[in-house]
Amino acid sequence: MKKRWYAIIACGLFVLVSMSSAAMLRSSSGGHEELITVWDLVMVSLGGPIAQDDVSFYEWSKWLILNLLFLVLIGNATCSEWVERAIFVLPRYSTRNKWWIKKVLALGVTSFVYYFMAICTILVIGSSQFSWAAHLGKWQGTDGPLQFTGIHPFTMLAWVFVLCWSTSLAMAVLQLALAVKWKSVFKPILFISVLYVVSCFSPLFGKQLIKWFPGNQGMFLRHTMVDPYVPSFSLSWSFVYNAIVLMLSMYMGYLYVKKADIFGYAHKDSLQ
Repeated sequence: MKKRWYAIIACGLFVLVSMSSAAMLRSSSGGHEELITVWDLVMVSLGGPIAQDDVSFYEWSKWLILNLLFLVLIGNATCSEWVERAIFVLPRYSTRNKWWIKKVLALGVTSFVYYFMAICTILVIGSSQFSWAAHLGKWQGTDGPLQFTGIHPFTMLAWVFVLCWSTSLAMAVLQLALAVKWKSVFKPILFISVLYVVSCFSPLFGKQLIKWFPGNQGMFLRHTMVDPYVPSFSLSWSFVYNAIVLMLSMYMGYLYVKKADIFGYAHKDSLQ
């Protein structure tokens, strides 16, 4: 039942983001709505805020809500299992490592489905309003802040999905590892929320530092391919960055789970 409600809440948010992004595109097109495509809608809905010093409230809040919803609904459910029911759940597994691996795999599948649903919802909403023409960014004119020359819509779609998925997975596993360490559901979400908010406003610290802030890797519109004023921030960099965060989080979580004393006695580990 919970999973059904999670899906309904997520789809509702996807629809709201799609509709609001469509309205924003129309207002920014200068009367050239016929140039807007469904691919533009996907890019604006999931691409994150652009790397400007004056990031609009709408742009960063939209991206933040989309990403935090996954951590709150999905990641929180996984974390609460450890914090609230570890003493009952872990004995079902022959080793603690199996529980940890199962949860990481579950987060990977769930984050994949989450953003697949998001893209499908946006494409459905966009198909009723915009064309399927194979071009990007023409609605902003020739003097727009972003460059899309030579970027095929399918390439953009694939990278938006990969960046969103890998970023959310890395952060969700980090959230779970911290939940095991801190024995708390709220603190890890608060910690990652702060990371995300700082990343949204990272252009204020200098565009050369944007690529180092966790969270920016999931923002397609901040990469050098699209914004040449952001130096040395390639798509492959973000993928490798997320992979490193994911592996480190998995290793930390493995150590925390292995050493955790769920029975209240120091150094007692009846599952090993």
